[in-house]
Amino acid sequence: MVTYLCPVCAFFMDDPPDDYNICPCCGTEFGNHDVNTSIENLRITWLRRGANWWSPVDAAPVNWDPYEQLNRLISAPSGGFFGVNPLMFGVAGQKQIGKGAELAQLAA
Repeated sequence: MVTYLCPVCAFFMDDPPDDYNICPCCGTEFGNHDVNTSIENLRITWLRRGANWWSPVDAAPVNWDPYEQLNRLISAPSGGFFGVNPLMFGVAGQKQIGKGAELAQLAA
């Protein structure tokens, strides 16, 4: 089974982040929410709102940690594996993502 990495929150999705698919973790509807704003702004908004699990239907994974999950964005190979090229976030963004729970301070 192929999985896709949400470029906003780094959750492994069953469907690609396009064609109005919605990430159950952050609630981003791709092709709608990302049309007039950047992925970075969507991520910051999600973090400022508490990085809570979005879906009322799909339960969060056991021991789910949104900040640890974001580390996937810099762990993915730079070739765009999982549909995300971590280099697209720049050096500063990679350092911020890699700080795990300190992301909450960035978004505050």
